[in-house]
Amino acid sequence: MQESNLKIGERLKLARILRGLTMDEAAEQLGFSRRALSSWEHGRHTPHPLHEKRIDEFASRWIREALGN
Repeated sequence: MQESNLKIGERLKLARILRGLTMDEAAEQLGFSRRALSSWEHGRHTPHPLHEKRIDEFASRWIREALGN
């Protein structure tokens, strides 16, 4: 599955795992609560549209760094 086809929560989880971050560490870096992050990753809720860009930027960077790009 291409990363661009992933839902924001799936993309966030993939990026976090590839980067080797715990949910707590990722939440702290993103500036959100662990509870919110968990909710997005499990697809129970989606982030507010105003936050999606920041989350996507972090996820993209984490994926690039994990892949060595």
